[in-house]
Amino acid sequence: MPPHQPTKQQILRNKIEWNLVRLTTYGLPLCTLIWLCSMCVNFNYTHLTIFIFFAYFLGINTTAFMHRAWTHGAWVPHRYLTMCALFVFSIGCTGKSIVWCAVHRKHHRLSDTYRDPHSPYFKGKLYVMFSTYKMNFPADFEYVKDLLKDSIHSWFFKYYWFINFGLWLSLAIIDIDYLILWLGIIGFHGFKNKAMNVIGHNNPSTQESCNSIIHGWIYLHGEPWHRNHHDDPTDWRLGHRWYEVDLGARLIQLCVFLGWGKLRASSKESSDK
Repeated sequence: MPPHQPTKQQILRNKIEWNLVRLTTYGLPLCTLIWLCSMCVNFNYTHLTIFIFFAYFLGINTTAFMHRAWTHGAWVPHRYLTMCALFVFSIGCTGKSIVWCAVHRKHHRLSDTYRDPHSPYFKGKLYVMFSTYKMNFPADFEYVKDLLKDSIHSWFFKYYWFINFGLWLSLAIIDIDYLILWLGIIGFHGFKNKAMNVIGHNNPSTQESCNSIIHGWIYLHGEPWHRNHHDDPTDWRLGHRWYEVDLGARLIQLCVFLGWGKLRASSKESSDK
């Protein structure tokens, strides 16, 4: 668990990790471009199918578990399912779960103010899409005290880079083309996640979030229904109307049906009772 008063060794370690975060933030999208160039030279249907599958799979895993379960507590997955989902989230290389959650909870607490970590109004759309978000750690770990006490999240926090570098090394040993493909996938996944932080905050006259039908039907996982989410962040359903496709909610329903988790009443549902 990250200490509140880090030692010199921990400060150095944090500096190295911050540089790794910056390297992956800027470098992985370039890997996507490299993969696209390789596909233009030597097109491969199998690699394209794998790319599309994991681009959606990683996105649905993020929205169902990282966003709705761990950040907002809209539902509670089983501990073993949490381990599997955390592994999938970690290899997506969009940041450690505890940090990701801290950023998003701070965003909701300070939504569209100058202190919002990724407000397009105050930070700019290019900043939101292409840079790391400024947080004040370890102070901002106050947003995630519950996750810091969780042994599973703490384990993945500690071994996040070992997991990713181990996977990348394994893919390189098996076949360098697999490594290029995987780096291209997670580069696209990371860029898509950042693009989602611009979608829904695009009305500077009213500074209100909105739902994006076009992006909702492209992404399919439910995240573009941004107004619905900000109206009630604890609701496990982001899509409320028949045309608001929400595969993240369908995955949650399936997990609950199989006995792998349980739903929680949203704040609005609780207040209505």
